[in-house]
Amino acid sequence: MNYLTLKIADERVRIGVRYADYLSKFEEFAVPEEPGDDDVRTVVIGEEYLSDAAVYYPGAPESFVEYNEMQFVLSSALLNSGVIGMHGVAMLWKGRAWIFTAKSGTGKTTQYRNWKKLWPDETDIINGDKVFLRISGSEDGKKSITAYSCPWKGKEGYGSNISAPLGGIIWLKQAKENRISVPTDGEAAVKLIRQLLFLGNCPEEIKTVAELDEAIVRNTEIIMLENLGDAESACLTREYLEKTAEESK
Repeated sequence: MNYLTLKIADERVRIGVRYADYLSKFEEFAVPEEPGDDDVRTVVIGEEYLSDAAVYYPGAPESFVEYNEMQFVLSSALLNSGVIGMHGVAMLWKGRAWIFTAKSGTGKTTQYRNWKKLWPDETDIINGDKVFLRISGSEDGKKSITAYSCPWKGKEGYGSNISAPLGGIIWLKQAKENRISVPTDGEAAVKLIRQLLFLGNCPEEIKTVAELDEAIVRNTEIIMLENLGDAESACLTREYLEKTAEESK
C-alpha cells in the first residue's frame, strides 16, 4: 500500500492506494507529514469495492479504477467538513471561479477553450474535469464557497493547484441558438446534485449532500447557457456576467 498525505480543499487527508501507476496524479497535492497527522483521516478503497466498481470500467486496469473511484470516496469522506467534489470545468476569471457543468460530451472544455482564446490574459484553468467546493459560514449569515483544484483533471490534463472564491455555475445545454436563462432554485438543485461526487451509502450522507447542494444553490449565481459551442456563446456569457456583477454592486 502506498500512502500519501494530501491537502484537498484545505483539508488534510491521508490516502492509501494499492497501485503506483497513478501516484503522480496525487503527488501535486501531497504535503509533508506533520506532528499530529496520526489523527488525520485515512481513506482506502477496499478490495470488494474495487471489484464491484470494475464493472463500470470494462477493460480498464484496476489501477485506473482505483484512481478514478478515489474521487467519490474522498469526496464522501470530506462531506462532514463542508467539502464536496463536483463534475465540471472550473476556470479562473476576474479573481473568481466559474464552473461549466453538464453531462460529459456537452461542451464544457469547448467553452473554456473559447474563453481562453478570446481573453487569454483574463482567463486561467483551475481544473478541466473536477473541482472540490468548500462551503463555510460567514459573519453575515451567508455561505462562503471556495473552489479548489484536485487530482482528477480529465483526459486533457487541464488544471493547476489553485483555488478561488466561487463566482458562479454555468449549466450547459447544446442548442440551435445561444440563449441564457436563470433556473429556479428547485431546478438548479436537481440539476446540481447530479453533478456532485458522493457514494450515497447511508441516509445521513445523502442528507448532508442535500444540505450542501441547497447551500450552493442559495449562495451562488447559476445560469443555463443553451449554446452552439461557438465564440458568440462565450461573448454572450461574458456580457451577461459583467452585467449582473455591475447590477449587484
